[in-house]
Amino acid sequence: MSLTIARTQEISNLYDAVLTRENLLLLAPSGMGKTNLCKELIEKLEGRRICYYFSARGYVSLADFVQNFIQVLRENSVRFPNVDYNLRRFFQENINPDFSTSASTHQYLADLTTCLEQMAKDFLVVVEDIDEWEGEEDLASLIAVLSQSKNSQILLSSGKDIALNIALQPHRISPLNPSHIRPFLENEDTAVQLLLFTKGHTGFTLEMLNKKVALQHSLAAATKEFMNQVHGAFSTFQKRFTSLQWRLLKAIADEDIVAQPHSFDFLMKHRLGAASSVERALKNLSETDLIYKNEAGWQIRNVIFQRWLQWLYAA
Repeated sequence: MSLTIARTQEISNLYDAVLTRENLLLLAPSGMGKTNLCKELIEKLEGRRICYYFSARGYVSLADFVQNFIQVLRENSVRFPNVDYNLRRFFQENINPDFSTSASTHQYLADLTTCLEQMAKDFLVVVEDIDEWEGEEDLASLIAVLSQSKNSQILLSSGKDIALNIALQPHRISPLNPSHIRPFLENEDTAVQLLLFTKGHTGFTLEMLNKKVALQHSLAAATKEFMNQVHGAFSTFQKRFTSLQWRLLKAIADEDIVAQPHSFDFLMKHRLGAASSVERALKNLSETDLIYKNEAGWQIRNVIFQRWLQWLYAA
């Protein structure tokens, strides 16, 4: 049995925004369900928009990004004969595109956008993980080309606020609340307890629910089952870090939020040594993206990794 969590109101809000022809930015930390929302939205838009979906993760150049977009267009346009015919003509007329410079890549995408604009169809281009773009070139200016079409909208998703210099309507995903998962659990208190543990991380919550419901476990037993499942992968992380960096990760996981990592009390409690050494360790760890700092303080970015560290050293 595989459970799903309905996010009906958020899908409805996004659907209405698309129909009013807004360009959208979907914001939520990793694990909050952005991918599922995008896919559910695309299903709901069937017959109202021709949707193209792909991720920016892992691409390191504008040329790679555009070539992937071309592949997505080819694969997803075959259901629409007029669109497929016009795109085939465009690709035949531009059989050897020049992606050697940013300017030529931008021009090619502008010409492709013009081709889409000449069709009597409405398009939605969904680009996920925009914050995970790894290239040194300006991806935002390339995406801005897509946003200029009268019949093509864009929906970008990001795990954090980013400066794109594109007119986008932001939509923030609300954290899961007990009403979302109460139908699968015996009482409200259990739902609250589970969401506190997972911090509203959709994938983590579903994994825990599936283990609890399918195996008829208590939350404690479901937690042990899940942590044993991820233990092999997470335990290999330790080899990547110095002893101090690993102790600092454990300390931040234990505290949940660390506002003053250089304070005497924090350093003594977790036996971390000199503040200057901790400063260097913080810098190195933040570069790995395992930890981050916001207005509240330093935190572990991945809640599953945090709960695994807590489980591992509490055992």
